[in-house]
Amino acid sequence: MKRIYNVVIIDDDQASIDNLVACLNSFQMLEIAGTARNGHLGKKIIAKNKPDLLFLDMELTDMSGIDMFNEIKNEIDWSMRVIIYSAHDKYMLQAFREVAFDYLLKPIDPLELETIISRTLEDINSELIPVAPPYIQLRSLSKDHKAFIIATPTNDLQVFHTEDIGYFKYNQERKLWEVYPCNQSPIALRRNTTAEYILKSSPEFVQIHQSCIININYLGTIKEKRCVLYPPFDQANDLIISNIFHKKLLKIFQQF
Repeated sequence: MKRIYNVVIIDDDQASIDNLVACLNSFQMLEIAGTARNGHLGKKIIAKNKPDLLFLDMELTDMSGIDMFNEIKNEIDWSMRVIIYSAHDKYMLQAFREVAFDYLLKPIDPLELETIISRTLEDINSELIPVAPPYIQLRSLSKDHKAFIIATPTNDLQVFHTEDIGYFKYNQERKLWEVYPCNQSPIALRRNTTAEYILKSSPEFVQIHQSCIININYLGTIKEKRCVLYPPFDQANDLIISNIFHKKLLKIFQQF
């Protein structure tokens, strides 16, 4: 069975949307999942449909296309190609620097559209995604597997992908953070490593206590204010949620 690629179009001009839809209908592998005429609605449609291709107009009624994308980019945990779609080429450089995989000018040139679609699908199909455990695959992995660089107290450097890390605990006796990777003993981090540094390194790291940060992808359930993780971290019984982080954790967990 051939793969079908979902498409979302965000453009403040309905005639332009209708024209692009008519052009895209000639590509049997594409399916229009949704359209929107402003950024506010566009963000909702993107989150709901998780498109493979996003045609994004630069000038929307309530915000610019790039501003809209920047508001949601940290929430995009699937592979999506953004094609900036505009009547002006003045945005081209900014678009390519910030969000665009490609750029389509209005009015649409059918040959140019065909080239862009071909180039985009070729890029999607050539993408190599590392094999991950099934409990991670259930939660769409980001296209770019972010690296987390660990500096130990002896200044040794180790690099892990974020999906290889289950959680972090602050060791009160040693006065430092420790990271718990897959199938390994905990590794001490350099003493000046802070919770803020860990949290900023990936949106997948979520604090549940002053002395504990988990990888939200491994969170299986919350039981009596305790996090129960998927294997291989299911034997960790001390991942207690403090009151100040409980509400935020529940909100994040419900979005996964």
